[in-house]
Amino acid sequence: GAGGRGPGAGAEGRERTRDLELFPGSLVALGPLLWQGGRQLLPLDIHPVQAATDRADVYRRILVRIDFHGEWRDDPGGPQEPETIVDTPDQRRLAADPGAIKIKVREDGLYRLTRGELASAGFNFAADPRGYRIYNLGREIAIRVTGEIDGVFDEGDEILFYGRKNPWRTADNAEATRHTDENVYWLEAGTGRGVRMEEDWVRPLGAAPAVDHAATLHLEDNSTYYPRLARGEGRDHWFFSGFLYNTPGGDRASSRASYRPMTPWLSPLPHTARIEVAVAGVTELPADPDHRVLVALNGEPVGEVLWDGRIAAKGTFELPPGLLIAGENVVELRVPADLPGVSQDYVLVNFVRLSYRRRFVADRESLTFTRDGSGEFEAAGFSPGEVFGLDISAPSRPRFLRGMAADGGTIRWNDSALAGGGSYFLARAGTARGPIALERNVPSSWRDPSRQADWIAIAHPSLASGAASLADYRQSRGLSTAVVLVDDLYDEFTGGIPDPAAIRAFLGLALRSWQAPAPRFALLVGDGSFDPHGYRWPGSDLVPAPLIQADHLWTASDNWYAAVLGDDELPDIALGRIPARTSEELAAAIGKILAREEGGPPPGRERATLVSDNDDAAYDFSRAIREAAGLLRAGYDVEELHLAELGVGNTRAGIRDAFWEGRSLIGYMGHGSAAQWANESLLSASALAGFPPARPVGLVFAMGCMNGMYHLPQLRSLGEAIVLSPGRGAASFWGSTSLALPSGQEETMDELARILAAGGNSTLGEALTLAQLHTATIDADVLRTWVLLGDPAARSR
Repeated sequence: GAGGRGPGAGAEGRERTRDLELFPGSLVALGPLLWQGGRQLLPLDIHPVQAATDRADVYRRILVRIDFHGEWRDDPGGPQEPETIVDTPDQRRLAADPGAIKIKVREDGLYRLTRGELASAGFNFAADPRGYRIYNLGREIAIRVTGEIDGVFDEGDEILFYGRKNPWRTADNAEATRHTDENVYWLEAGTGRGVRMEEDWVRPLGAAPAVDHAATLHLEDNSTYYPRLARGEGRDHWFFSGFLYNTPGGDRASSRASYRPMTPWLSPLPHTARIEVAVAGVTELPADPDHRVLVALNGEPVGEVLWDGRIAAKGTFELPPGLLIAGENVVELRVPADLPGVSQDYVLVNFVRLSYRRRFVADRESLTFTRDGSGEFEAAGFSPGEVFGLDISAPSRPRFLRGMAADGGTIRWNDSALAGGGSYFLARAGTARGPIALERNVPSSWRDPSRQADWIAIAHPSLASGAASLADYRQSRGLSTAVVLVDDLYDEFTGGIPDPAAIRAFLGLALRSWQAPAPRFALLVGDGSFDPHGYRWPGSDLVPAPLIQADHLWTASDNWYAAVLGDDELPDIALGRIPARTSEELAAAIGKILAREEGGPPPGRERATLVSDNDDAAYDFSRAIREAAGLLRAGYDVEELHLAELGVGNTRAGIRDAFWEGRSLIGYMGHGSAAQWANESLLSASALAGFPPARPVGLVFAMGCMNGMYHLPQLRSLGEAIVLSPGRGAASFWGSTSLALPSGQEETMDELARILAAGGNSTLGEALTLAQLHTATIDADVLRTWVLLGDPAARSR
């Protein structure tokens, strides 16, 4: 049925909704207040049709009145600032200091800086070494400078400090850092007196020493990346190589894996040891639960991990006395695949962690432990000679231990007189580590509120000159520009540690604090990677890919960088990326951008080609493309290529011709993977390489899955191939880094078609942002995971 109701029918409509349980339950709903580029937006959802099992009410007219209450917000604020943001007066000063030295480390331990190493890095030794200072995360730490008493840092003098790997960890693995293991310390030749390690007197008293201490042994190798965990936000996505796999009744080799923790210095005293196993499900079946892992130590069962779905899981098990042995132990994990309704079981292993009691014996000339209580201690296993001891209970303020007694390779001390403390680091003198890198700081001051730019490039240093050439071109077209090195943003916003949060914080600051007019465009110049640690593909994360949990994947979301005003996900600046790894790739991409803009529009109406995949149970792709083509024809001559009508060969030929002619627009809707369109591979990264050189297409867009996955270091995605291939492809590509449902994609495609057909002076980045804005409440993943590979300041037509 249909009801035509006037403005006074709202109350009646609400009553009917309750009586008949119509869906949706309200005619009108207000969404949360949103911010977009300084504008406040209020989503208004109108549902003119309400349905029940036996009827549908259709409202032909609905009058809506919105009453505003409370205060109007002029300052949108920003997203919650993560712990990785470092903003202290000292860090601001260091980032602007051309004489500061950056010290990079990746492991916990004692570090040594020599005069020769510092001279090679360009350190100025003119200052009194008593003023030398080292900072970490924007705050001064305690150090030791040998030979400083004479006011000169001579050959043979050393700076000693206790360094740690990056302290920012994932939520589920205390050993897994979130973006990099790298930590950065800053050395400056200051004035006055720098903070030095205080000393504690720990002369042994001859009492009976403690026998053992708590210890942890962590086994993990980070060989396999798995992005399909459900609820994966903030989790570790790296696992041991290979799957555990089995089927009912099977005893295949893949059903089990063994790990061999070595505990040669196991305490002789009886104690309760524990084993922790972290795993994740790969298969997801109707049965609940659908995963079971049996855990055994040295051939004896100790427990099982039982869970359901494609999520991470853990099990912690107490070990019977005597089961853990001194020496090599064997931990076995086995998938029996014996749960009801489970036809197969795939599992990944994240880590195995053993907690036990250990004797006080050095390993490779060092020992780190936390005591149970104060008293007498004796540590063996060092080579004869001086041993350096630190109380590292407060790692940024370690205290030097004086008075330890040495007898060959055994060290003895007593801390009964000390207040607090309790964590110690001992190492034989002369074994202090050197940093992985020493670099003289390149000063920067991007927090300066006097700055202004319409167009900002954020570039990896190796690509800065190419970014500057594009900036010069944009400047010649009337935009004020700035080229920012991504390393400078790390220095100013995350203490020098590479982290995506630095880029987001900078863009938010520029939009809120720089001089008007606020920036309109941001271009990331450099490839990103799901492997910023370099576990498998070192050096692939030039400008970080910010990884988020989308509906179906842990994947890249450059939109995260642009959503900086308010606490919503709407982009506040038009953002794009040129995912180049080399200056040659960048030059090819920029060359195509300039060719499109310098060449001007072709004579007559601009031409577009829209391609549809075969229709299937998932979606009617050909209908969606026909409707988008109808909208686009207001401003373009549109060719439609429907796979279902033309077949594979003719559709491929039509796509090839569209690239050869350098059309203004090519679009696709259908199934896809990272490197191709459709199961029939209508267009692929490898096929594109064989296309003849031609005038570049203006924009290629793909309403499908994964074509925009620029963050795969092991292969070149279709989107990357389109924008980086020299002399062929397109100036810009817009597509997804994830899996997504087609309905929201179609809405966004239609809105983009309307915007492009209307013409005007909008840029590509602003046109895409506007299209997403109109459909952001329909499918958040279309907003989060569609990326522009190209310059957002390029012409939209």
